[in-house]
Amino acid sequence: MEITGFTKVVGVIGWPLTYTLSPTMHNAAIEKAGLDFVYLAFPIHPDHLEEGVRGLRACGVRGLNVTIPHKERVLALMDHLSVEAQAIGAVNTIRMNDEGMWGDNTDVHGFTTALQDVGFALAGKRVAIAGAGGAGRAIAAAALLEGATAVAVWDLDPKRAERLVSDFEKAPLPHRLLAVCPDAAERRTALSRCHLLANASPVGMKSGDPSPIDVSLLPEGCLVFDAVYNIPDTTLLRQARERSLQALGGLTMLMYQGARSFEIWFGFKPDTELMLAKMRERLR
Repeated sequence: MEITGFTKVVGVIGWPLTYTLSPTMHNAAIEKAGLDFVYLAFPIHPDHLEEGVRGLRACGVRGLNVTIPHKERVLALMDHLSVEAQAIGAVNTIRMNDEGMWGDNTDVHGFTTALQDVGFALAGKRVAIAGAGGAGRAIAAAALLEGATAVAVWDLDPKRAERLVSDFEKAPLPHRLLAVCPDAAERRTALSRCHLLANASPVGMKSGDPSPIDVSLLPEGCLVFDAVYNIPDTTLLRQARERSLQALGGLTMLMYQGARSFEIWFGFKPDTELMLAKMRERLR
């Protein structure tokens, strides 16, 4: 890939970004498609989010992915929002041009498509979610939209989980099935009854991190999903497999949400098999 004065830029913002695999998959897809673009990582401290995003737009950046911890706060900076971003209350994809910034959310698509790959349907299922940030919001929205019968969510910051439920009550979602689990007893009950446990918290992103939940509480046949993707075998996934539970890491969700972002920016689908292969190669 040759970078010249004509090369245009897309990228990802977050803090920190040392773990990100997005440049790996997107630059492979960009090169395969023959586009004169490059995908870069822009670590922006939370204290400088607004000036960072507006500065990137002023520099001519055409599109951004948004990751931890900016997905919710960046919403207020958008000139236009998709229906998905409005309903979820988080943005993970931004399209930029001279007329403004368009905020979208491709995480729901990424999550549901990753589940489809392993033959899991959310309809009629009970879902427990650890983490109420941007990823947790997308997973909760996906579960509700796909017909889950109950969705329980909690966060280390209880107010964050309460905001999720409050925001969803105002959105076009079947929020009556959504519940906050503020104490340990309620979380144990939700875990013991769930068909799907999703970790949407940052716990597991660092080598040696413990499991965010007690896997022994999960029922037989439960699917364990960990949105963490930079460590293929997190403690949560390893403990789930030791119990013979089906376990799915976050890499395919990352790939599918990235592929939809690519389509938003460039107007056509990328080579998803190449994107996934490059990320797996990088992790090895």
